[in-house]
Amino acid sequence: MVLAAMLMDMDCYKGGLNFLDAGAFTDELTRKVFEAIQYTHKRGFPVDILTVTDKYRELHKTDFKEAALTVTRIADGIGSTAHFRPWCMLLVERQIKREIALGGYDISAMDGEDVFDILATNREQYAKVIEKIDRFRSRSILEVIAESKRESKIVKSGYADLNKLLGGGFEQGDMCVIGGRTSMGKTAFAMNLLLKHGGIFFSLETVATKILHRLQANLTGIPLRDIKQGKADAAEIDKANSEIVARGIIIEDQCRTIEAIETRIEQSEAKTVFVDYLQLVAVKGRSREEEVSNVSKALLAITKKYGLLTFSLSQLSRETEKRTAKMPLLADLRESGSVENDADHVLLLFRPAYYNMQGQYLVGERTIENELIVNLAKSKDAETGQIALDWKPETMRIYDLTDTALPF
Repeated sequence: MVLAAMLMDMDCYKGGLNFLDAGAFTDELTRKVFEAIQYTHKRGFPVDILTVTDKYRELHKTDFKEAALTVTRIADGIGSTAHFRPWCMLLVERQIKREIALGGYDISAMDGEDVFDILATNREQYAKVIEKIDRFRSRSILEVIAESKRESKIVKSGYADLNKLLGGGFEQGDMCVIGGRTSMGKTAFAMNLLLKHGGIFFSLETVATKILHRLQANLTGIPLRDIKQGKADAAEIDKANSEIVARGIIIEDQCRTIEAIETRIEQSEAKTVFVDYLQLVAVKGRSREEEVSNVSKALLAITKKYGLLTFSLSQLSRETEKRTAKMPLLADLRESGSVENDADHVLLLFRPAYYNMQGQYLVGERTIENELIVNLAKSKDAETGQIALDWKPETMRIYDLTDTALPF
């Protein structure tokens, strides 16, 4: 299909020659046709079926009839060039995997040799693979410009004041960290965002049933304790369950590793992902800080790869408890490795009532009994600042102070 597109369309053959080499093709005849296209282009001839057939005959020392049958058969394999770039990407990805596997086999055969000799011997081979990976991943400035002109990727948070701080809202491709000490409302806040946007909620701390109960309480307004004790109206719960399904919400409590999380994301069509919480994802590292850093970098890579909006919940260090002022600071994340650096936005949550400090932290014009302060402590493309929300712990609902409507 790739070669047929290159024979049909000038942009495709130029793009293909820039993107591919003969090693991308495992079939001998297909590889020979690609080499004939290269040969034709290098000599300044137009790339079309007739010219490539002639150059195929010249390059591979065959008669015109055989060359014509081969090239024509290749050219008949496509009806449209619309998916040319993804086809090229697939070929390059498979080629890279083959070359990495081959390199691994060659090195494994060198058992007993000095590691530096092995690296020196294979440096050129791996440099070529790395160059191919970089070329495969890169995008031209024209592609970036074209993407910027498409429909806005702004995703409203559901909270007016937070949207103002964010310059409109979150964006697809953002990795957001929601940090807070125990009982500050991290999961409740994430639940409200989940109900707004749908997506996958990876719960590494709490079983799926408890997460479902919180969602049911939020949707129905029935106190969570009544739902847990089986005192809720069955019809209301059934209605809430149907709504959860309709919003495309997936609760996953069995994925414990980055690999399992990515596999589950690939299997779904979700564009919003929640991880509760980051420090519980299993990954190898020489220290706890390195482990958390590895998780953070892996989640960032997954976010960018699939164009997700990701919310990673994170515990904060105990330094918060030692201070007279309990408001969390960005520095409280630093024990968690590179989380602060990797995140596009860091939101730190604080409930004054938890410390019997109601009224001591005034955000906006008034304070309330169960005020939830959201501190946008870091943003790569917005101003930092604080907003206050109204948290109803009995139903897990969180409202704007200025609007009693639910955010979802």
